[in-house]
Amino acid sequence: FSFLLLMGKSGSGKSSLLRAGVIPFITRSEGLAGIKVQHYTVITPTRGKASSIFRQLLGALNDMGMLVDTWNLDAHAYDLSQHPSHLKALLKESDSNTELNDNAPSTQPVARPNNLIVIDQFEQVLQDANLSKDDAASLISFLTVLVKTQRLILIVSLRNDFYANSMELEGFAGLKAVSYTHLRA
Repeated sequence: FSFLLLMGKSGSGKSSLLRAGVIPFITRSEGLAGIKVQHYTVITPTRGKASSIFRQLLGALNDMGMLVDTWNLDAHAYDLSQHPSHLKALLKESDSNTELNDNAPSTQPVARPNNLIVIDQFEQVLQDANLSKDDAASLISFLTVLVKTQRLILIVSLRNDFYANSMELEGFAGLKAVSYTHLRA
């Protein structure tokens, strides 16, 4: 899997499960099903400019050594908030080694993800009044590009009561379809 949606009621322990259970398990020396995560970042979205979640994600990718150009992450974050497909050009070749064209099957062998990004409390994104529908669609496109690299596992935690809102986001159902595992806390 490369995308996992962890859902549960408010206060049910999603964050604790991620931090004390899932992350230690998937980063242990044996890994999980042949997947050994070497680098991980937990992001809790902040409210503010639409580009801030993009900046947090780019910072995580930079820390993991997945970016080609790290010169001006703030400018890249703004650009990606407008044009998420530009992420493909920022990713190192070894991290974008799979076919990212939705219409063409990949002829590359499946890469084993060794990086993990956790977006905890994704409902914060959905509640952010500064994030327009277009910004949210750009974010989902950005996350879809990340998941398609097959070099990264993306885990998103979400309160149950925001699931319907997330499904209204353009592209969210498609993100789930790319590679999806669903857990409930």
